[in-house]
Amino acid sequence: MVVAPEIHPREGYEVGYEMAPAYSPSWLSSSAPSFQAMAESGANAILLTPAWVLRQNAPVPSVGFETAHAPLTDELERQID
Repeated sequence: MVVAPEIHPREGYEVGYEMAPAYSPSWLSSSAPSFQAMAESGANAILLTPAWVLRQNAPVPSVGFETAHAPLTDELERQID
């Protein structure tokens, strides 16, 4: 379910939704209908928060992409067919 005010798209202006930074792989089964509802509302963008995490802080900070907290590219592509 998408809860948002009515969107009025216009050329040259990006309008859309920002997804919650929390992620669970169980969401994949319901994300396609949600993306469809967003598109039907007139949105032309969806902002996905990347799942970067601090892996270690010493001696040098190491930041990496954590797949347990974000969908992989092929998973996203299947959702937007």
